[in-house]
Amino acid sequence: MCGIWALSRADKSSITDGRFAMLAGLLAIEDRGPHSTGLAYTIGKERTVWYTKAVGTASKVIGELDIDGKTRVWSAVGHVRYSTQGAHTYDNAHPVVADSTVLVHNGVLDNDDDLIEQAGIERVGEVDSFAAAAIIEAAPKLGFTTLEALQLIDGDFALAWLDADDTETLHLVRGNGRPLAIGFTKRGDLVAASTPANLRMWSTLTRTTLHEIASSDNFDLATLSVALRVVRTLVTTGFPVPVGIRTV
Repeated sequence: MCGIWALSRADKSSITDGRFAMLAGLLAIEDRGPHSTGLAYTIGKERTVWYTKAVGTASKVIGELDIDGKTRVWSAVGHVRYSTQGAHTYDNAHPVVADSTVLVHNGVLDNDDDLIEQAGIERVGEVDSFAAAAIIEAAPKLGFTTLEALQLIDGDFALAWLDADDTETLHLVRGNGRPLAIGFTKRGDLVAASTPANLRMWSTLTRTTLHEIASSDNFDLATLSVALRVVRTLVTTGFPVPVGIRTV
């Protein structure tokens, strides 16, 4: 039971301190994983993707994370790990990175070895989660869309990732068996987390009100790409889309 958290900020954001918002995101999901903690985020005019991670609980290691507190944060994904495969090491902590894909994962992938072999990307660490990043990264050269690549996965998953080649987009996907919840601030920032309770904890820590919180526990596969504060649903099966999200 890992925890994931994600953020896409509006141009006129309700969030005044991006660094604090990210740290609060990690603390809000801390109860879901004690073994490691990590973040990836886009900052600055060029929306450069950075990531940082450490072994240990969020409350113990957030001071060790390398986070630029002066440059504007545009989007972020966060993770706390509850180990199911692989030791408690830096390489096994999330985010996992396959070339330009910087990803966090909650769940268990049953065919990770096959996916990594098909992707043709050298494995980093022992975690099954790396396979999700690898197959997403390799999808274009394999002739797959992202959705088609995700459909190759056997197992349970909720994913959030940033792409260093497409830095205006935050990607969220939920497969069968793992929770995902999303909410919005008054000015349109999107915040996502494993559960509505995690979102409410983030709201309390940051004193930021979230509206239109929605979650789903039972649907096959939905991919949401948050670009310029618009959620584009590539495929949806039973996902309750909140008021205010435009789907195309």
